[in-house]
Amino acid sequence: MKHALILALSVLVSGCLTHTHLDRGRPGFADLDTPPAPHEPGRAAPQRDPGEHVVALMGGPTPSGGLAVVDGAVRGSVVLGAELTANRGENPSSHNEDDFFLLPRAGYGASLGGALRIDSDDSLSGPLYAEAQIFDEVAGVAGGWSLDPILGQTGPQATVWWGPLFLRGAVYLNGTVLLTAGSQLKVPLGAWVWSR
Repeated sequence: MKHALILALSVLVSGCLTHTHLDRGRPGFADLDTPPAPHEPGRAAPQRDPGEHVVALMGGPTPSGGLAVVDGAVRGSVVLGAELTANRGENPSSHNEDDFFLLPRAGYGASLGGALRIDSDDSLSGPLYAEAQIFDEVAGVAGGWSLDPILGQTGPQATVWWGPLFLRGAVYLNGTVLLTAGSQLKVPLGAWVWSR
């Protein structure tokens, strides 16, 4: 078991911060069927950056705290979670690694997460969830479904975030309501980039 864990961690760490430029890039905005405009001596043709497509994978801990309303009783909750996210988007300029910004600035994605929730009455639960998301720059919204196999509860979930801070709510079909606020401490695990 120890060797399997070491191997799994080695594979995960070896892929961390991978930034791969794919060969699918296009040559820019050249129209090969139209002859070029007459060239004026001493004046260069204007150039523009085509931008880039980005697929990014990131993950990390998502600690939070909040309230749980269970059977009409309000309890405090501490949630120790982790999330894996895949995003697809576009950047208006190419070679954003020059700015050390490896993630798409706007786009859509999906997240899978899980957590251990400890309520103030010492009860434990373990919500798992899947969400679809849209984002622009540093803010975004997500919606999905949460399942707690420990308690046998399930229901819709929604998340909004600004930078690393998030607010998440879930309403289970049995009437349990969860509301938490916390931090996304996710790091880039890999980025695949090609020209628009």
